[in-house]
Amino acid sequence: NASMSYLDGSEETTICLETGFLKGESRYLNEVKTKMTGYMKKNDTHEDINLFYPDLKVCISTAECVETWDDYSDQTWMQEILDSKEPKQSDIFINEAGEPIVTIGIPFRSNYSDTTIVGVMTTNVNVSLLTSTLSTIKVLDSDNSYALLMDSNGSYIYHPDENKIGTNTEDQI
Repeated sequence: NASMSYLDGSEETTICLETGFLKGESRYLNEVKTKMTGYMKKNDTHEDINLFYPDLKVCISTAECVETWDDYSDQTWMQEILDSKEPKQSDIFINEAGEPIVTIGIPFRSNYSDTTIVGVMTTNVNVSLLTSTLSTIKVLDSDNSYALLMDSNGSYIYHPDENKIGTNTEDQI
């Protein structure tokens, strides 16, 4: 989330979302696409980055398989970003290379009002990106403890046993 703040608050991106949503296009699209492409070059742990209008239709994407105006309004977790105005993540999924991936989304706020959400920005990240942080977490510094991260379906996003990542928990947690 913090790394995406590079684009959050960008005047061009905000204007692009606000004007493009109303008119179906914006003169800022090329500038925003250039910024997003630059972001991807500096953040190779991200697979792609997407910018959505407030109706959750695609404004711009760096992914080749995502088209402008594709509709993601059926994605409950993305609707929750708009409703809560807080970052959220998708359930885990496996990409074409067989790697576990999660999509992280942040609300994109208006430059004029911190409470007005003008869109959503998402990025797909490899679960291994989370490993370095989560692997160091211990409860009360106990060597026998560990952190794990699961999606809403009970599938492991992170577990110290890498074989469990992407599988569903056997415990009734």
